Amino acid sequence: MQQFIFWKNWHGPHKVFYNVYLCLFAASLLIFLVHYFTGIKVIISWDIIDELKSVDVVLDKFTKNFYDFKVDTHSYLIFQKFAASSFNITYPALLFFIFVSLSIILLLSAVTCLKSAGYYTGMGIFVLLLVSLKFELLNVSADLPHILLIVAIILYCSTSYYFYAYRKDTTFQSRFLIFSIITILLGCLIWLKSNVNYPILYFTNYGCIVTVILTIIFIFVVSLENIDGILYLTTSSANIRSSNKLLHFVIFSLIYLLCLISLYLENTPFFEFDLIWLNAFFVFIISAILGIWGFKKRNILFSGQMPFAPIGAFVYAGLAIISIITMSYYFATGNDPMVKVFEEVIILTHLIRGGLFFLYILNNFLTPFFQNLQVHKIVYQPNRTPFFIVTGLSIVGIAAMMFKSHLDQYDKVIAGYHNGLGDLYAAEKNYVLAKQYYNDTYVHGEQGHKSVYAIASLAKARGDDRTAIRYYNKALSVKPTPFSYANLSDAYLGREKIFDALFILEEGIKKFPLSGELYNNIALVYNSMNMADSTLFYLDMASALLKNKKVPASNLLGSYSTSELHSDIFNDSSQFQTIADSLQNNLELSSYLPFVNNRLVSPPTSPPLTPPQGGRTGHLLILPRGKSDGKVSPFGGDLEG
Repeated sequence: MQQFIFWKNWHGPHKVFYNVYLCLFAASLLIFLVHYFTGIKVIISWDIIDELKSVDVVLDKFTKNFYDFKVDTHSYLIFQKFAASSFNITYPALLFFIFVSLSIILLLSAVTCLKSAGYYTGMGIFVLLLVSLKFELLNVSADLPHILLIVAIILYCSTSYYFYAYRKDTTFQSRFLIFSIITILLGCLIWLKSNVNYPILYFTNYGCIVTVILTIIFIFVVSLENIDGILYLTTSSANIRSSNKLLHFVIFSLIYLLCLISLYLENTPFFEFDLIWLNAFFVFIISAILGIWGFKKRNILFSGQMPFAPIGAFVYAGLAIISIITMSYYFATGNDPMVKVFEEVIILTHLIRGGLFFLYILNNFLTPFFQNLQVHKIVYQPNRTPFFIVTGLSIVGIAAMMFKSHLDQYDKVIAGYHNGLGDLYAAEKNYVLAKQYYNDTYVHGEQGHKSVYAIASLAKARGDDRTAIRYYNKALSVKPTPFSYANLSDAYLGREKIFDALFILEEGIKKFPLSGELYNNIALVYNSMNMADSTLFYLDMASALLKNKKVPASNLLGSYSTSELHSDIFNDSSQFQTIADSLQNNLELSSYLPFVNNRLVSPPTSPPLTPPQGGRTGHLLILPRGKSDGKVSPFGGDLEG
């Protein structure tokens, strides 16, 4: 157990730091899994849109002097449909910012403990990060737009050099505390002086290039950990015969590498595999976890520059958290070009470097295999081919594959970067600039679902249904989602193409049979066509599938009211009346405004009222006559006789 919890005997503060960051590592893994499985649902939600339908309501009927009289008024029914919201990237951006900030502070503190090469390399990358954050766009100072960047560079670099060159004996916790204070002070200054609405979104989307580069580096670093893990599993026991150890290692490694080859071929236009059970990102996650111990074993290769305990462990933890939370962010925001880059890099690095590491093991350690030794303990102590050959050939091989694809990965990174900037300016309501950045992804040949859906949403927000229809159809051709189907049908309805709206909702229900929102929306389309049976059927399905059952219940009661008030269209409304009567007695809906309104507007099932005697004649939501603006009126209450 001691070899697994290797930090158990570390100095107290170092052990506390490492335990805290292991918890952050575990939290980032959890966030990654949540965002991986939920995807774009993290930033898109279902909005409930109220629509008003005017009706003439008979308040009372009575007979006097052999003549029939009725008292009627003008009122409205409230129908509710679901529409996909615009992108809201605040939540994933905030998570990204917090985790990356904590990791950068840890890495800064660790870098000041390294030798010259490690220190200057680390600080160079950090300065590049500061420059990429575009402090000048925060409008902290109109006269000196770059003053904040200059202050940040001076504070961080001078402090780090002081620790590196003059105060080598400063404790790690003191270094961490000083860098944390600097970061907090700069954050407070930006919060108080910045003239933009979402400074975190600026940091997240402008500074992401450096985090993407760090993520790619980390993927390369851990790409051999799965082969190393197979080596550990097959050679850790001293009871297995030597020939079996070698055979098991070769078989399991070849199976793993063949699976990676299948994943690589799956991403080419010439082969189509359906390896649902194997996923590049889960290959990476396993590598990242195994790397906690694998990086310690490799310390023999670079101990002169960076001792593992605790500096190397801190560097690994910081890079791992940045990498995982970066991937998580792009899953949450649906940034498909960037996700595709990570997938391709994972497959290429794990296949090429992992394959070369496999050959390196066979070339150097056949004799220890036959001697029944635990090869995993000496795998970085070769007697023939040095390990740096594996790294060098891996870089050459990966570069060759990237050039073979005409640096397609570079175009994807730029397209993903522009998608992020489009999200930023859409949040700032600078829709012209947002659309320009989304369209720029087309220039790089990577206009995927994210960008076309975003352009469609921007067009819909401006009331440009023609453009919205074109881009929502593009989004559906790339990646169908219930959100696209719902908004596309709404755009068709905006252009009074009711049958197109109906057909697109039916197609959406075929692809997403568990989407209660689509069932609710198609029920309203059928209701507008006065088709009672279809309306009842789809509202019943919506009620069965939706967690929020108030919406279909309210719509059902509104449909019932419509059928009763227009009996010339609905000859038999017994089904509606039975269901509506039971809904009216549902106490959970007694305070839900649309349901209450539709219940009050619905025709009474009790005997006719007596002639007015100057008192109250009913409880209705009475709205002034005129054209509805599509919003719920705040007026309501008793009708005074």
